[in-house]
Amino acid sequence: MADWGYGDMPDQTGKIVLITGSNSGLGLACARDFLTKTKVEKVILACRSEKNAQEAMEELGGGERLEFLQLDLADLDSAKSAAKELCLRHDRLDTLVLNAGLSGPGKRATTKQGFELTMGVCHLGHFAFTAGVWPLLLKSSKARVVGVSSMAHTWAKTIDFEDFNWEKKAYAAMGVYSEAKLANVLFIKELGRRMDDAGVTHVTAVVLQPGFANSGFYRDQGCFLRCVLPCVAVGPDKLSLNLMRGATDESLQSGTYLDPKRHSFYGAPVVREASAVACDPELAARLWAKSEECTKQEFKLARE
Repeated sequence: MADWGYGDMPDQTGKIVLITGSNSGLGLACARDFLTKTKVEKVILACRSEKNAQEAMEELGGGERLEFLQLDLADLDSAKSAAKELCLRHDRLDTLVLNAGLSGPGKRATTKQGFELTMGVCHLGHFAFTAGVWPLLLKSSKARVVGVSSMAHTWAKTIDFEDFNWEKKAYAAMGVYSEAKLANVLFIKELGRRMDDAGVTHVTAVVLQPGFANSGFYRDQGCFLRCVLPCVAVGPDKLSLNLMRGATDESLQSGTYLDPKRHSFYGAPVVREASAVACDPELAARLWAKSEECTKQEFKLARE
């Protein structure tokens, strides 16, 4: 079977797309693909910095198809208010790409509400935002949610709910990152299960790891990784194909995991299975409950 490519994308005319963390790197490359390779109606850049987002929109050529939404995933109040703002601006959302992330900083840091920063940005903020915009996804005739994880999810053995904020054990940057990326996969797979239970058939949720991008994402990591990365990584523009398949391929069922074909580093997106831990429904259900507790937000999937 031939590799999936841009020519395999179904028609995206008129769709409204939102990409978190889209002012640089992979998110920006994905936004560019939607603008140049499809006829979507709107690409919304949901970012923390308005200045950086405006610069990104200028780089993308500007125009009415681009829109900025203020979103700070390290602040649950911001995630919730951004969702409310989006619901006021639009009557539907067709594609939600949860791209924003954070590689574990050198020292433990926290979100505005006191949660470990990497888990807060990569998972809790996205959980709250997705719950808030869910009514817009339900109003789409055919919607897609895309979670962006990492190969690092395979390094995590579980989610440590007893020390969720890494306050007791020794802080390890890659440890918090791998748990956060595991949470990304667990969230999307559990979302798929809950949609099935709720009878929601016109929204699908898939998750992927895009590969290794030579971008600013790993700028806070150690010298060794930053030196080795250029040898195994490719530019974000080469990896955005993985996000585009996740966002547009209508043959993918909820819970599908996409992985780059070549050593999971780069290449065309192919369907593979995530780690065994990431496919554990009991762990996923427990994370969902923990996420509702932390965000103080019940995630209702059925139409009211």
